[in-house]
Formats: sequence, structure tokens, C-alpha cells
Amino acid sequence: MLVPSCEQKLNLFEIKKLDGSFVSAELPKFSIDNWLSGSFQQKMTAWQNENFGFRNIFVRLRNQLGFLLYKKSYANCVVVGKDDYLLDQTYIDAYNGKDFVGESEIEKRIRNFELLAAHLKQENKHLIIALAPGKASFYHEYIPDKDLINIKKTNHSVFLEKLKTSNLNYIDFKSWFDTLKPKHLYNLFPKNGIHWSTYGAFIAADSLTKKISSVLGYKIPSPILEKIEWRENLFDVDQDVGLGMNLLFGPRNDVMPYPIYTFGKIEETRKPNVLMVGDSYCWTFPLGDLKDNCFQSFNYSYYNQELHELGKTAIPMANIDIKQLVEKSDLIILLSTDANLDEFDWHFTENFLEAHHHQKALLLEETKRNIRNDSNWFALIKQKAADKKIPVDSMLTMDALHVINLPKN
Repeated sequence: MLVPSCEQKLNLFEIKKLDGSFVSAELPKFSIDNWLSGSFQQKMTAWQNENFGFRNIFVRLRNQLGFLLYKKSYANCVVVGKDDYLLDQTYIDAYNGKDFVGESEIEKRIRNFELLAAHLKQENKHLIIALAPGKASFYHEYIPDKDLINIKKTNHSVFLEKLKTSNLNYIDFKSWFDTLKPKHLYNLFPKNGIHWSTYGAFIAADSLTKKISSVLGYKIPSPILEKIEWRENLFDVDQDVGLGMNLLFGPRNDVMPYPIYTFGKIEETRKPNVLMVGDSYCWTFPLGDLKDNCFQSFNYSYYNQELHELGKTAIPMANIDIKQLVEKSDLIILLSTDANLDEFDWHFTENFLEAHHHQKALLLEETKRNIRNDSNWFALIKQKAADKKIPVDSMLTMDALHVINLPKN
């Protein structure tokens, strides 16, 4: 009983930290008020539960026994599937359609995407919608039988249906990966990771750059595969779920393919300024290589919560002028895996449209005020209103709208 206490005080052994994302309990500061209210005792108990000696080993031992004896995972949302394939419950729910938000909601979002695309087109800018595959839908044969339900409509199927009848530029990685699955030589998803494999992200990046060239009307470099290296020591992204299970040993990884590539040379000297808004699947792209070889600049809005400019500190999106961010981008890419389509695009388009309309309303009022202050112009407005037999203010609004919508030189 004294051994953990001794280890906690003396730190005699180097104990491996636990993997995963969690908020650590803080060591509370003692005060009479905290003691009398009981908050000190509660916080000290929480801290002690996280910091007693050998705790991480005991956690890993508990997790190991659960995995080996009961095929159970103590990691948040992780499901141990058939043949020990690790899946995420939210991805299983997406495959089953349990998170379906309804056709009307998806139609509303498509309309917003179309409004954003129309605004961008006026400025000679572009929008691409990208639908990434989910591991549970890709490997649905490994979903435990108890977690399978009768598949009805899913967010992906309806998004795809609506995109096909729209004028939006889109790329459907999910359906493409499904067609590659039976014949492809290389692992597109890892056994113990939740995202597409490093190789899967590579071929997706190749397709994305080609799609970007098609949309922009000029070519940007695409990655060129030189060879494949097979590795037993995997990148963290190819075993992120397995690491997050915090076992003493295992789960066993498959040997995985890793692409060695260069970028093709092109005569075109133009490169676009790109803004990508998406989930964690964006991180698995070779973003640094794409930025250096394909883009003039690159910004990534992670779940529309924080803005990452590679190599710089992330900035909360609440502190960003979204209209300026869009204005300095030549291309916007909205990307989501199927498990996040219920919240896609995390209000980014909605927030931009609100900011744009608010600014346009302010500009309209300013233009109307300038017309009123110009006696000759305002007299002409009055005459036109009389000729059309409409109120002066209505005629004033019509002329002001005409002025602010004139094409820019």
C-alpha cells in the first residue's frame, strides 16, 4: 500500500504518459474558505486520483485486461470491432444514419453553399466541397453485429444527392474510396487509426490538387509518387486510436505503406491563396508540402474554431474578421468526413453570409446618405420616383442598390 505513495513522492521510475486528449486536474491551493466550502477536498481528491504513484501503469493494466478478456475499450467512443479492428461509435452512427439531420436541413446548407459560391464567383474566387470517407463506412464488415441497424438515409447520401443537382464544385472521396477498396493494393485505412492512412491521404491530396486545377482554370503542381516504403513503425496518425487505448502492449499494427513523392514542375507561375475549413481529416493531408509547392498561402480553420497558418500560433475564429479572411482567399475548401456531416460546416458559411449582409446593409445606408447629401442627385431620385409613382425612399433604395452592385474596375 505504501509503494504508490513512495513513487509519487520520490519519482524513482520513469512512467510513460497516457496518450489522448484530456483535461488534467489542477493541484488546488489551500484556503480557509475553500476548506469550509468543501471545494478544496473535492479538487484535492480529483488531483490525487490522477497523480498517485504508478497510476498510469494501473490504468494501462485495467485497459489491457478489458481488451484481451472482453474485447472492451475504455477509450472514449472507441469500439473494438471484428478481428480487433478499432472503430469509433460516431462513425458507426454515421454509417447507420443515426445522426441524420434531415433533408430540409441539408437543403438549407446547400443553399448557403450556393450563396457563398455565387459571392465568390463575383470576385473570381471559387468554392470546393469535399466529402471524406469514414472508417466505419469503409470497413462496415468489421462493425459488431450488435451495432448494426437497418440503414436508412444518411447525411452523406443526401448531401451527395443534393450536390449532384447543384452547380457546386465538389469531390466525393468517400464513394471513390469505396470503389478502390476491392482492387487497391495498399491500405487506405489503418487497422488501429481512425483517419484515412498516410497513403490514403496522399492519393486524396493528389486528386484534390487536380480538382483545384480544374476549378481554377490553371494548373498547380500535383504530388508524383516515386515509390512505396512499407513500415512496421507507424506514424501516430496511423495508430491514433490504438495509442489512445493506453494498453500495456498492442494492439498489433499491420505493416503500412508510406508514399515517397515529389511535385511535378509546371510552366504556370500562379498559385492560389487557399482557405480550408474542415475536421481532423485535413490534418492528415501533407499540408506543409502542399503549402510549399502548390499554394501561395494556406490557412486552415479547424472545425471553424481556430485558424491555423502553418508555422504560426493558432488564433480563435472568434477573433478573426471572417469577411477579410474570405476576401484574401482565391479558393475555399470545405471538407468533412461522414461522421461530422451532421454539423458540417460548423456555421462557417452562415457566419460569413451574416457578416457580408451586415456590411452590405451598412454600405447601403451610407450610399443612401451620400445620395441625400447630393442635392442634384437627390432631386433626380425624386423625379424618378414621381415618374414611376413609387415612394421616394423606395426609389432611393433601388438606386443605392444599383450603385453598390456595380462591377468593380
